[in-house]
Amino acid sequence: MTDSLDSINDELLASVCARAAQLAADQKVPPQLVRVHAGDISVEIAWPEVQQATALLAPRAPEPTGDPGELDLDTFSYVCAPTVGRFYHCPAPGAAPFVTVGDSVAEGQQIGILEAMKLMMPVTAETAGIVECFLTPNEAQVEYGERLVALVNHDNT
Repeated sequence: MTDSLDSINDELLASVCARAAQLAADQKVPPQLVRVHAGDISVEIAWPEVQQATALLAPRAPEPTGDPGELDLDTFSYVCAPTVGRFYHCPAPGAAPFVTVGDSVAEGQQIGILEAMKLMMPVTAETAGIVECFLTPNEAQVEYGERLVALVNHDNT
């Protein structure tokens, strides 16, 4: 009986965490605070004051690595951010990046990490290709759907 209750609580907690992450991802400004309690399940999400939010939304110019140049954009496929968060090229500070410009990437291969609300989520390629360039610098804050990496399709190389 205890095992089945633990299983139900684990599923419920996972569902609450997923919903909290989705709620935060749907906002233009990342939350300032997220708390999730397991016992008697409780979720608390707080966003910054309006003045802080304005500063967070200030435009920034990411500096890409590599250069798609004058190539036809239809020859690229893109790895896009699955949610808002901070995009990392490497598995840990000082470690080698998951992929570099010129690397061949398989469908489903991990190319980075996205940190959202202290959760680390793998970023994977949806299609196979060759890394043409990083469109987002390491450790940059990204938005849902933002293009992170340009891949040249194997058929177009």
